[in-house]
Amino acid sequence: MSHTVLNKIFSGGSVDSLRTHTNSPVRSISSGTTINLLDACLITGFGQVTLSSLTIDAQGIATATATSHGYLKIHTVILISGADQEAINGEWTITAIPNANEVQFDATDSGLTSTTITGITITMKVAPLGWSKPFNDASNFVAVYQSLNPLSRRHFLRVDDSDNLNYLEFGATYFRGYEYMSSAADNGLYGFPPKNHLSRGGNFRKCLATSAGIYFPASGVNISWVLVGNNNQFFFSSQAVSGSDNRFRINMFFGDLISYVPGDVGATGLSIDVDTSSTFYNTIAVSYMNQYTTNFCPRNSKKNHTISVQRWKLWNMPTISSTTNVMMGNQNTILEPDEYSNRVIIYRPFLISDENNATSIRGEMPGIAVALNDFVSLPTRYLSGEIITIGGERFVYMPAGFWSTYYGFFLISLDKDWNTSLLQ
Repeated sequence: MSHTVLNKIFSGGSVDSLRTHTNSPVRSISSGTTINLLDACLITGFGQVTLSSLTIDAQGIATATATSHGYLKIHTVILISGADQEAINGEWTITAIPNANEVQFDATDSGLTSTTITGITITMKVAPLGWSKPFNDASNFVAVYQSLNPLSRRHFLRVDDSDNLNYLEFGATYFRGYEYMSSAADNGLYGFPPKNHLSRGGNFRKCLATSAGIYFPASGVNISWVLVGNNNQFFFSSQAVSGSDNRFRINMFFGDLISYVPGDVGATGLSIDVDTSSTFYNTIAVSYMNQYTTNFCPRNSKKNHTISVQRWKLWNMPTISSTTNVMMGNQNTILEPDEYSNRVIIYRPFLISDENNATSIRGEMPGIAVALNDFVSLPTRYLSGEIITIGGERFVYMPAGFWSTYYGFFLISLDKDWNTSLLQ
């Protein structure tokens, strides 16, 4: 393919305005649905249709036509395949959805203008991130994912989605990273978190609901979710509690960290919940995110591995105290530096440090930023996955919550290269 897009966003759930596509993957409290979702977003894509026409106007704007195409949101990245003109095959970002049968995107990079694209069968679908699934145990609802990017550390992510629940039962999808695996069994090399620390891995809650709502139906089916990533890293967010409030979500991260340490073979991060009771720590943006509790990697910055847990934290989170329950973008812990709500101040990068080498900076957390303004108090709170443009850069708004006391959010850049240091 001749054209690729750096970062992509996917979404789905019970609220139409939150879905990327009418056929967005469905996450529920049943076994296997999270794996189906990850397959679609990371590997296969979804929502494929055959185009009846594809034209490019004099300004390089392409119009793809397919009856009832199913696309619901601009900023969705599509994959065009099958065109005779190879320059148009590849990934493009939807800029407009004029009607139920047409989508438009800026194709100026193709160099094609004022033309009708030809091909025996030209297809369009939601473009995947570019990962693989080298191992799979479908009968036990276990899958293993790995980046296809040859420049990535290509560590493995094992996903156990076997919990099958009823509404209001506690259960989770479990995640563990490995440096090396030879099967889907939970016995690879250098696990993070290690099995002696968390027997099933870190958890991504399926249900912690206290009331049903539009983001978490009482059936526990079609739960609201957002995934943002590339072929090296991804963030995953999903509703878990108080279905009427879209801020109360579980968040996780997996992929390469940006390391300042030469030859840092262990700088792959998994940020994931560690609590299996009715309470939860969560991870990025939520309580204890500025401590070592929920962040894991296979080796420390000295490149050593031991059977003890290897953990890292976001080192310089602006907060009142390093032990305070912290929320990114939360007015309770970050003082508003600007009284004018029409001006937004972005804080990044977030530096990371090792638990086993706490006086040194290991590198940066990729992709994330926080606005030092209380977005929640702006005209209305944003929906999960909403795109906010600040200074010409697009950010995905990711809300989160910690019981009734702390609410906050963080931002994920769609336009920056997550693997390039912001300090260079």
